Amino acid sequence: MGPVITVVDLSKAFNIDPDYLRQLGKRLDDPLPIRLLPGKRVGQFVVVEELVEWLKGNAPLIADSPMRR
Repeated sequence: MGPVITVVDLSKAFNIDPDYLRQLGKRLDDPLPIRLLPGKRVGQFVVVEELVEWLKGNAPLIADSPMRR
């Protein structure tokens, strides 16, 4: 396992609500790979390497996006 980032820090980096990230982590199909240490209720995190792979499949390039201008 490599470097990690907390859900809160990731939400700050993307300027989005951390609850939105948690919703993505609860999806049945290809969830955001959020982890939590056993016995803990707070401190959710994502392994950066897993995040990069997840983003490749879930965050389309702007050139491929319907929102492209």
